[in-house]
Amino acid sequence: MPRLCTNKQLAAKKLITAIGVFISFFIFSEYSQAALSEVQIQKIQDLVGQQTYHDGPNCYNAASYISGFTDYLYQTSTMELKYYLAYSCYENKGKPASGDILIIGTPYLNFANSIAHAVVVLENDSVFEKGSPAAFYKTEKFSQDDRKKYLPYTYYSISNIQKSLYAGDISREDRNIKYYSCNGDFKSLNKKCEAGTLYEGIKSIQKQLQAISLNKKRDVSAEARILLDETGRSIEQFHQSDIQDECSLYYFTQWNSILWHFQNSDWGVSEHDAYQKVDQILKSMLPKYLELKIDPASKFILAE
Repeated sequence: MPRLCTNKQLAAKKLITAIGVFISFFIFSEYSQAALSEVQIQKIQDLVGQQTYHDGPNCYNAASYISGFTDYLYQTSTMELKYYLAYSCYENKGKPASGDILIIGTPYLNFANSIAHAVVVLENDSVFEKGSPAAFYKTEKFSQDDRKKYLPYTYYSISNIQKSLYAGDISREDRNIKYYSCNGDFKSLNKKCEAGTLYEGIKSIQKQLQAISLNKKRDVSAEARILLDETGRSIEQFHQSDIQDECSLYYFTQWNSILWHFQNSDWGVSEHDAYQKVDQILKSMLPKYLELKIDPASKFILAE
């Protein structure tokens, strides 16, 4: 399934330069952001122009982070994003509002199976986004032409939607798009699931994924292997938990993102035993979720 924010073969429409980043930040500060909370505004201001150094944080995570669904910058899977859309958002079929999440799907495919990009809607036809999980050190290995194409993906940015890396042609008749307005009080709604050792283990891993992605060291393989060992121990605990528990699907989507991050990283750890363990456990659990979770929300979340 094509996913724009994870496909590095798609060219950026415009190179984000240092001047461009400064201008986008200035423009944002001039906007009236009535629909965004002060926390959301601060998060966006803190991230605009920031760069990832190692592959990981992507467009789905940027939208989830600004919307208050997660506290860390890591590679969020479509499954995790759809969990938030299903349980804390509703489709806005009217005029898009500041703070909405714009989801772009691949044309002519079922929406649940086609999610390709996500941005946060701002005022004055602008959006906040992270183009893809691409990172600075990875682009240094590319040819000069490819570097120009992929360097913008390493930044968090604000742009006019028509100049967005991926969202610029949403007016095309064949575009598969939806706007979602979300509840800003997700953590209180999900309070029960955010307690206990399973949740703490997941959040510890996500925090470390963020730290590695933003680490300016060129070689982070040692840090990644240590994290993989912790990940292997933590997923064993989750594997033994009850799939029927009301928080199980939430945890499963979080683990799906953790696997995505390892799969698409530039850390050279795919042969590590703990990586193989995480991959095998999640693959073995998915059929059980598909069998037991047959309500509409779960089917939307689990669709691939």
